[in-house]
Amino acid sequence: MAEKPTYEELEQRVRELEAEAVEHKRMEDALRESEGKYREVVERANDGIAIIQDGLLKYVNPRLAEMTGYGVEDGIGSPFTNYIDPGELAKAEEDYGRRMAAEQLVTRYERGLRHKNGSRIDTEISGGLITFQDKPADLVIIRDITERKRAQEEILRSRAILQSVFDGISKPLIMLDKDLTVKIINKEAIQYYQAEPQGVIGKSCYEAFKKRPELCEGCNIPGAVLSGRSVTFERKGLMDPDRLEQVVIYPVKDEDGEVEGAIIHISDITEARFMEQQLIRSEKLASIGLLMSGVAHEINNPLAIINEKAGLIKDILEFGDDFEYRKKLLNLLDSIFNSVERSRAITRRLLGFAKPKDVKMEMIQLNQLIEEVLGFLEREAFHRSINVSLDFSQDLPNLASGKGQLQQVLLNIIKNAFEAVENRGNVSIATRLKDSDTLQVTITDDGPGISPKQLQHIFEPFHASNKELGTGLGLYITHDIVTKNLGGQIMVKSEVGKGTTFTVELPRERKELTS
Repeated sequence: MAEKPTYEELEQRVRELEAEAVEHKRMEDALRESEGKYREVVERANDGIAIIQDGLLKYVNPRLAEMTGYGVEDGIGSPFTNYIDPGELAKAEEDYGRRMAAEQLVTRYERGLRHKNGSRIDTEISGGLITFQDKPADLVIIRDITERKRAQEEILRSRAILQSVFDGISKPLIMLDKDLTVKIINKEAIQYYQAEPQGVIGKSCYEAFKKRPELCEGCNIPGAVLSGRSVTFERKGLMDPDRLEQVVIYPVKDEDGEVEGAIIHISDITEARFMEQQLIRSEKLASIGLLMSGVAHEINNPLAIINEKAGLIKDILEFGDDFEYRKKLLNLLDSIFNSVERSRAITRRLLGFAKPKDVKMEMIQLNQLIEEVLGFLEREAFHRSINVSLDFSQDLPNLASGKGQLQQVLLNIIKNAFEAVENRGNVSIATRLKDSDTLQVTITDDGPGISPKQLQHIFEPFHASNKELGTGLGLYITHDIVTKNLGGQIMVKSEVGKGTTFTVELPRERKELTS
């Protein structure tokens, strides 16, 4: 039989139990305080927080209740699927199942929730497996990204509108950022640069269009973009150096006026510059023609006086008495008459350039006419061993034009080609139907070519590349006949060391024809 504890032992045991009770109470208070702090953090969180266990909501914080329109207590114990947008239920259940099966402990994804009023809420969810009340549960943190999604959609919509505006512009248009990365490009620019949209966007312009790892030499675009000012300049064609481009750069700035990039507007101005040069040349030639007319008239007046006075002197000598130098003087007078007549012929030609006369229009077979002209030059080609190759289109229609003038044009250009190639050179002549109303003749030589500086003045009077071989009027007269009299165009392309090509384009029919 056990001894009964003494009074002192009972008193000691009571003191121990009281101490244990105090410690337990302190630990409960500490735990309660800790849980309170965590709960306060969770309930004040800016993101929605929920605990899901066995497919039911076990906890919903105030932010999630506010976000969805349901009260905090309304959701407790209800299926979590009540909060999911109907179109995404299957995916939501699949994600939940993977976490609960510990296949994927933490996931992050976008999910559509359903508001109490039936509207959709776009959210970003982070889910993770936890232990809640000694059982596995799913802790989800939910962030409302509806406004962000709307902003993204607005940006995409704005970009689509901007792309439509870009595509509606009939000139190549590119938007670059300040690092020269292509942000937007329109259809015309895609076609102009023969590029693929997916291979251009997001790349630097030099990489996208020229397949270069670094900036093109001499490029003006970077400085223009960073300057923040509109800049216009001309350059050789990026894809075809024989073309001429005009580049206009418009800066793009943010609300603070900082440069974000630029819009690049590109125009092919090759034809426009050519037409400007032709217009300037035509105006210059018209002025020279007027000057020639005035000079011819002014020269004719003293020529008439010289001719008249010389005739009077000759009459006196012929009907007067004979003397020692009479015959010599008559011979000198005949020289004066010949010189006067030669000067008159020159002034008549000058007046003819300034004031064309009406001539007869004939039906011409162009290939046959070229062969006739070559017949005049056959002996020269033979003695100088010049190889002449012909590439005639056999379906050319007849040409209604001035035969004599067209002969003069072809003879002058072909003869110039012969002079350019010297001996044992090559000259090729081709005919084509450019379109239903225009015939085209090209005459190409493999001579030394013409420098760009000389090429600018090729059709001006008294300009000759070889002063020993001509006066410089041949191509001036040729240009005048083709453009004014035959209603056509004449163009020339040349490269030093590679030769020259003259192209003459003629209308099939010209009703008003002058010479």
